[in-house]
Amino acid sequence: MMQFLRKHMKWIFLFVALCFIATIFFVWGLGRTELDNENSILAVVDGQKINQAEFERKWSDVCQSNNIDESNMPVFQAILFKKQVLNEMVFDILINKYITSGAIKLTDDDRELVKLYIKAICTQQYKTDYTSLDANGFKIVEGMARNYVLRMKLKSSVSEQVKLSQTELTEEFLKKNEQRKFKYIDISAGKFAQLTAIGNTDAKSYYDANKFSFRTPEKYRIQVVTGDISAEKAKLLAADASKKNDLVSAAALMGLKAGVSEFSLYELVPGVDFEASEEIKKFIKTCSAGEVSSPVKARKGYAVARFLEKLPSGEMPFESVKTGIENKLKTDKAVPLAEAEGSKIVAALAAGKSFEQATAGYKASSTSFVKSTDTQKEIEDYSYLLNGGFNLPKPGTARTIRHNGGCFVVQLVDAKQPTQEQFNKEIESIRKNMTEAKQKALEGEFAGWLRKKYKVVDNSDKVFNKSL
Repeated sequence: MMQFLRKHMKWIFLFVALCFIATIFFVWGLGRTELDNENSILAVVDGQKINQAEFERKWSDVCQSNNIDESNMPVFQAILFKKQVLNEMVFDILINKYITSGAIKLTDDDRELVKLYIKAICTQQYKTDYTSLDANGFKIVEGMARNYVLRMKLKSSVSEQVKLSQTELTEEFLKKNEQRKFKYIDISAGKFAQLTAIGNTDAKSYYDANKFSFRTPEKYRIQVVTGDISAEKAKLLAADASKKNDLVSAAALMGLKAGVSEFSLYELVPGVDFEASEEIKKFIKTCSAGEVSSPVKARKGYAVARFLEKLPSGEMPFESVKTGIENKLKTDKAVPLAEAEGSKIVAALAAGKSFEQATAGYKASSTSFVKSTDTQKEIEDYSYLLNGGFNLPKPGTARTIRHNGGCFVVQLVDAKQPTQEQFNKEIESIRKNMTEAKQKALEGEFAGWLRKKYKVVDNSDKVFNKSL
């Protein structure tokens, strides 16, 4: 084991460097909880507090490390990311508590590994030999190295619980590579909407309970010209638009058409490709209203934009969404009626009727041979059809599949099996992906167990949601 470790010492240096930096940020944060007040406490883990200032330092570090620009995303998405970072901080404390409880023991080989990590920390971070540390300094570094080895051991013990049978691997391979052909009909819930009713206050209750969904994001409004425009022509256009303070009229004089677009910073500018959209976003974040951009290189030609105004985010009035909510609630109530109709058709198929006979009155469609991972945008809710269809046991069998606006009745017509050669080629990749997925699932279960073992109180919603 020691020979292996020494052979891979450079990777140990790298891991320790990353771990050490993260630990420094974490420890600095924990040392300031005495300044907390009740409103700044985001979470409490078995009595240990995570305050807002500590979290903001961690959040800033994560943003810098991953090139995240919070101003470029909608508030709800930023809150989601922040919750993920906070959960990682909570989990970090939980792991420390679990390790310090003595639940994991070091073996002789583990202790040798700790020694190697001590040397690596000193060499990489302190730029000194470990023998030059005083007793207190050595104790701190030894604690870091020991903690990291115990964390690795804990992660390894969780990973070792993952066992994959040959049957599981084969089923996953077939799920990804078997091809199937289906016949299907779509029974719309709208057909039964007249049989359903909602109360006078149902729509308002739904609106009040889901206000988060009825917000308009902050948007920017611009005039934009794009297309197969030369660099020289784009320069003349930008100069003329600046003089006239109007891109639309300047474009018209050159035989070009300018459109008015509205978009949020996490969307593409309508009609503009990705690279040019990003350049236009950079421009509008720093310019004044009425300003015209320099020509922006697009995949084909150039684009020129003129910033009009910034539209603030806000709640959609209830009256503006009332009809849509009522239609949704009626549809939700009508879906079970569509399923009941579908069940009668499935029963008729099982009794021996042909698909055409059993589905008379509906538009029957067929697919070509498809895989479970295929996409087919022209069929709405296509993923539901595939997920359900690939659970049918054999050709000739049928089932109902619920989707957002009703249900499918799907019959498996034929199946085409992949080759042994294809199996041999892909099995190791499938094994790797399945193992990683199972490991993550186990780690999630372990995290849930730790949260129950050590009481966790999460107060972050009332702090994060203030920004909405």
